[in-house]
Amino acid sequence: MPKLLPNVKEDICRTARQMLAEENYADFSIRNVAVRCGIGMGTIYNYFSSKEEIVAEILLADWHVVLRRMDQANRAPGLPMERLETHYELLRHFLSVFHGAWIRQGMTSIDQAELQKHRCRRNDYRSQLAERVALAIYPQAMAHSHDDPIWVHADQIARLLLSCAAEADYPFRRLSAAVEALAPLCVPQSASPAKAAR
Repeated sequence: MPKLLPNVKEDICRTARQMLAEENYADFSIRNVAVRCGIGMGTIYNYFSSKEEIVAEILLADWHVVLRRMDQANRAPGLPMERLETHYELLRHFLSVFHGAWIRQGMTSIDQAELQKHRCRRNDYRSQLAERVALAIYPQAMAHSHDDPIWVHADQIARLLLSCAAEADYPFRRLSAAVEALAPLCVPQSASPAKAAR
């Protein structure tokens, strides 16, 4: 069994993150990460099976930070549209780094198994975003079944936010009318508009 060294995985991810910020995803390789870390390629393979797996690990860690910030925004006082704008700005920042390029790159992968994993991850991220959207609009959303229209409309808003956030110069105000049209649909008929705004 290969010997696992302390902090090597963290060093690999830290170095890979720096490299991805500096260079094109297509030029990113395990060989270059090994050279920059001062370790053998075999050591990297003790922790990761491919460059895609390294990037997925970094992406997931960064995505968890985004989700925590969205959760904080949802707990803060304010109107639903203000919370959604905060979510949108967090997404824009997240996608402005190397993540957006990696997500687009994954969709052109020729390896079908890797492509399927990539799609599953993207669906997970979108579902997690839709959950934050639902809670931004209607804090009691978790008490409702995921078959409820609340979740359908929250998913539609999440898709809209994701697609527009990928465009660097697309401000929230340009999509706010569409979001405002969908947002009331995330509130059950039995809830008053005043309750939903809180």
